[in-house]
Amino acid sequence: MGPRAWLALWIGKAAFLALRLLGRGASTLPGRLALRADPALIADLARRLRRGAAVVTGTNGKTTTATMLAAGAAADGRRIAHNRTGANLASGVASALVAATGWGGTGRDQAVAEVDEASMPGVCRGLRPRVAVVTNFFRDQLDRYGELQTAVALVRRGLAAMPAGGVAVLNADDPLAAGLGETEATAHLRRLYFGVETDLPDDPGEAPSDAAHCPRCGRPFRYEARYYAHLGRYACDGCGLRRPVPDVALVALEEPWGRGGEGAFSAAMAVTADGNGDGAALARVAAPPGGTARPLAWRLHLRTPSGPMTFDLAAGGLYNVYNALAAAAGALALGVAPDTLAGALSAFRSSFGRMEAVPIDGRTALLALVKNPVGLTEVLRTLARDPDPRKGVLLAINDRYADGRDVSWLWDADVERLAGVAFGTVVVSGSRAEDMALRLKYAGLDPERVAVEPDLAAALRRGIEAVPPGATLYVLPTYTAMLALRDAISRRGLARQFWRV
Repeated sequence: MGPRAWLALWIGKAAFLALRLLGRGASTLPGRLALRADPALIADLARRLRRGAAVVTGTNGKTTTATMLAAGAAADGRRIAHNRTGANLASGVASALVAATGWGGTGRDQAVAEVDEASMPGVCRGLRPRVAVVTNFFRDQLDRYGELQTAVALVRRGLAAMPAGGVAVLNADDPLAAGLGETEATAHLRRLYFGVETDLPDDPGEAPSDAAHCPRCGRPFRYEARYYAHLGRYACDGCGLRRPVPDVALVALEEPWGRGGEGAFSAAMAVTADGNGDGAALARVAAPPGGTARPLAWRLHLRTPSGPMTFDLAAGGLYNVYNALAAAAGALALGVAPDTLAGALSAFRSSFGRMEAVPIDGRTALLALVKNPVGLTEVLRTLARDPDPRKGVLLAINDRYADGRDVSWLWDADVERLAGVAFGTVVVSGSRAEDMALRLKYAGLDPERVAVEPDLAAALRRGIEAVPPGATLYVLPTYTAMLALRDAISRRGLARQFWRV
């Protein structure tokens, strides 16, 4: 590295030290300061990675997928640099690289970076990743990204910046993600597709479809199976465009704990509520009333180019099945052995705020980030599968820049699904609490059951008090609301600060 890069590295590391002494998180500021000193720092530090880098991008599931992928690579004995807090702009990626590089410039073996779609071109020019995983594309924060095709175009530019011979890991079930494999941007790359080749439980509901028509001829897609939104096995009867056959495919999905009766599902969702953050295996069991103890995980059976692979996944929600599938495909592209990868995924612990279970006063608060129509619909779909009528719901909606100023997306989510779910009082909070209360009213919920509490900490206390001991409070916050709630929980000593998870 040249003098400028050394100066930038030391500035970033000094910022880390200062923030730690102040008891503050350091996910973006060190990188921001370091990039001001040397705008080419990401490229400078990336050259010190012995086994290159992998990036994960897309609308939903980036943090969870990247964390799973990093866990798989680490289980293979690689020392990993990873922006695990979810700071996915260039400053967050730079912070992760600075933190992982020694004062003397010693780098890690590999970087796994979650990357915001808008940051893909610049970050990929610097990192020159060997592998890029694209999870999905959904309409998200129109005030920040514009139309959906803008996000797709930005990711396409990022893929074009990858070195020849790299691997683009694409979601075969998403026409927008799979379509990237047919463009000139990926002509110099190997394409590896992942997807679902079996039925998934439950009706996909009314989640909005953002890619219902063929991009070639404009005719509506015909679906042999639809899993949620526009994800599924699609074909165009006009021009013959079809979903690619996935190289890494989910061929069977088991639910070992079954539906099990009241309380069993909530126990399954709380499998990660140990708070130790040490990556230990989460082999837990629960005995539903009148039932037999069963492991609390999905069991996934995959077909891969390296042979069959089976693992348990202790993370609720069918969308996490997709996240695990994407991470498995990415890790296999990095050369992680299937047996090693299966063990790492079975030991996976949910990322903070992404189906993270926290014990509070004898109850479980289950934090599930929501930020767009499809994401909220899928979390509600997970909630609807919990048969325990004692559960509660807290919806915390903010409209800050990081959340998206426009909250009209609440009207596109399948909130009506809640009308048929058994639960106690629902609490709404955040700067747009009244908007959420109105949306619930039009979804068919009795306004008398909806408590409006704009203060987030007070809303969390109210929500916890409203559910009986042993039950679960589903906490569905937007990004800044999630950080505030997570901070309130941490201050009570119930969980680590998010940057220490």
